[in-house]
Amino acid sequence: MHRCNRRRARVDKDDQSTIERYVYSAAETVAVYDGSDVLVREFVFGQVIDEVLMMQQADVLDFDSDSNTTETTRSFYHRNALGTVLEITDANEAVAVSYCYDPYGAMTITRNGQTQSSDPLGNPWMYTGRFHDEESAGLSTTGRGTTRRALGGFCSGTLLASPPAARSTSTCAPVRLA
Repeated sequence: MHRCNRRRARVDKDDQSTIERYVYSAAETVAVYDGSDVLVREFVFGQVIDEVLMMQQADVLDFDSDSNTTETTRSFYHRNALGTVLEITDANEAVAVSYCYDPYGAMTITRNGQTQSSDPLGNPWMYTGRFHDEESAGLSTTGRGTTRRALGGFCSGTLLASPPAARSTSTCAPVRLA
């Protein structure tokens, strides 16, 4: 269950085991706190809407291999021209997680070449740089409406429809610019 403010931005969520509270700066989610008001994640955005640049959180992947996952680490977003997040790197520019999408945003997450069932970093910014809400049946808000990845298209009531022929999967590889 989650609550939204008057602008339809989610302010908190409670999934029976975890409570998260969201802090905004204008339209961007800049911080997430748990039910005890302990900081979970912080985000840094660029000057363009949904231009997420960095995430700061506990070292959940133990980037420095010291077995301490409570220290704070920074991860950096790499996106394509649409703003879609293709990979996240650590401070040493090593790829932590990679993302591949079909034309409607259904994604495959990989870490160290292995497909993951969920995002090990807990990254909510995905297809076209938009916030992905797994708890709402896989809905993602885009500039043209709401997509449901599992259905391969836009939900009813939006401007665009998804023709069945366009639902085939595509392959992708992130392009790293020097």
